[in-house]
Amino acid sequence: MKILITGAFGFIGNSLARWLYLQGHEVYGIGRGRNIASCDLDFSRYHIGDISYESLLRLEVRPDIVLCCCGCSSVRESICDPVKSFINTEESLLSVLKFISRDSNNSHLVYFSSAAVLGECLGMTADHKHSISPISPYGRLKANCEAIVKTWVDYQGLSASILRIFSVYGPGIKRQLIWDACTKFTKSNHRSAKFDGDGNEIRDWIYIDDLSRAVELHICEKEKPLVANFNTGNVFRNSELLDILKKQLAVDLEIEFTSIFRKGDPRVLAIAPESSYILRYFKPTSLEVGIARYVEWYQSLS
Repeated sequence: MKILITGAFGFIGNSLARWLYLQGHEVYGIGRGRNIASCDLDFSRYHIGDISYESLLRLEVRPDIVLCCCGCSSVRESICDPVKSFINTEESLLSVLKFISRDSNNSHLVYFSSAAVLGECLGMTADHKHSISPISPYGRLKANCEAIVKTWVDYQGLSASILRIFSVYGPGIKRQLIWDACTKFTKSNHRSAKFDGDGNEIRDWIYIDDLSRAVELHICEKEKPLVANFNTGNVFRNSELLDILKKQLAVDLEIEFTSIFRKGDPRVLAIAPESSYILRYFKPTSLEVGIARYVEWYQSLS
């Protein structure tokens, strides 16, 4: 299968490229990012640069699948640089849609959205799995892109599906809570490590290899749902995750919480496991096992 990945050199895009390449797919990539060193191994052809209609044409491929992983990747980024976030997210998607409609109309688009479109998930059940109420600029950008994709499906005959990704982690990611905690736990000169919030924030965690595996299952499926929740049921409070991480790192530091809450970050970003696309197919990696792999990778950096 010919697969084009936009945002191919970010954490998710690069991990997907490696996984799909090893499964025997013909993988093409476009984008910017830190993971360019592995290009020649993972991609049949790639372009390093902005995602535009013209740059997509230069790849000279008519893919079976387009995995749209490009765009803003965090709440913090969307607040700090809203213009760049808009360009990288909505304008990049429109370039992809223009390419598919004009030059590759047999392609199926898989748009990588985020659980952030759901907003505050407190009390949500499987019956509310498609409710959208974002509370951050990042969530709103993703919700806008979902609406654009659905419009093209309804009015332009686009073949597409939308994946709502929950909290992804794994070797290679150098941001967000797990990376920050590893840095604080191993490099602190103090007897404690401080984190924002109160530790009761709840997330549903998905290990990167589980995400890649589930994406391959999805693109090979004949009848694809328009919207699929990529949650795993690995639901933990931040305080519980930090305890697991501290144990894996074998450090003896007190964990303190500042009770400072960042604007746009929901307290709960987890929904009923019954709504999970992934759990229909396989049992995901436990958080304990995933954290152990992450710690092994983190320690290898030094």
